[in-house]
Amino acid sequence: MKKLNFESTTLLITLKDNEIYSNKLVNYLNFQNFNIQIFIADGSAKSQEEIFKKLRHKYTYYYFGEDINFEKYFLKIKLSLEKIQTEYIFFCDQDDYINFKCLKKKEDILISNKKISATIGNIFNFTENGDENYIVGKMYNFKIRNYDNAIIRLLRNKLFKGYYCLHRKNNLIKSFDLIIKHKAKDLRTAEFVLNTHLLMQGNIFFIKDEISLLRWAGNKYKVHPIKYSGRSHIYWFLKNISSNNKLLDELIIHKMRLFSKSFSTKILLFIFHIIPIELRKFYFIIRKFLLRLFKIFVKVSYKKNLSFPSGKPEQIFINFSKKADTQVND
Repeated sequence: MKKLNFESTTLLITLKDNEIYSNKLVNYLNFQNFNIQIFIADGSAKSQEEIFKKLRHKYTYYYFGEDINFEKYFLKIKLSLEKIQTEYIFFCDQDDYINFKCLKKKEDILISNKKISATIGNIFNFTENGDENYIVGKMYNFKIRNYDNAIIRLLRNKLFKGYYCLHRKNNLIKSFDLIIKHKAKDLRTAEFVLNTHLLMQGNIFFIKDEISLLRWAGNKYKVHPIKYSGRSHIYWFLKNISSNNKLLDELIIHKMRLFSKSFSTKILLFIFHIIPIELRKFYFIIRKFLLRLFKIFVKVSYKKNLSFPSGKPEQIFINFSKKADTQVND
């Protein structure tokens, strides 16, 4: 396999208390033929430095102490960004399998086109069953709609999630500066800031014919982080976004001409973002109920062409190239 040389990208690995997945990640990375900067930001209760000493690639490791809350987690990311020297950054969680060929394409796109804010690809969830992992569907199912006008671009990409983009470091730093400055205490608010800032900074390039990343679909938390934000997007929006005029001004309003008042901005966000998200959530509740009902009467059988041996997803990346949108149901 040809060696992949990343000119300006750092893989930012964020750690929590999941040593099993840290070991799996190290094993996977050790079989990759690349030259890439690796920065490990450890926020687990107990340092995992010994695990990463088995990593055969060069890396930088920092133990930041336990992520006892989201504020400390966000600060860990900001401090990591300040230490990283490369122009681009890609987040990697412990339970992720990255398609590095696709990541290299993302880097090339950012290098060649300064108007692109970030690059993203298809992300699929997998679940474990013994020594086999099975693809269970897309993590995000949205289309990228690019426009020269930043406001139209923001309003037209209502379901966009930017965490798994290849980011320009300067954009990330500005996002996390705002997250910390405005004392975001939950994941949903931080995601709103990150996603909004990315869309306001430029167009998003979507590599649609490949799988960019596979991530474990299980819940490794006692309480999933997003639940701390509350189930209702409407309540969250009114409490954390609509009431924060300074945040909205720094993110959006100062770039608007036709709608320069904060009230107009809130109305637009509510109509184009919050209502569609609530409708989509209602759809998934019904869909989940119907799927569970279906499983009562039909025994679930896994499809071998949608599986890969634990820790070895390369064949999935190859098989799904140019077929990602047609071979797996959403």
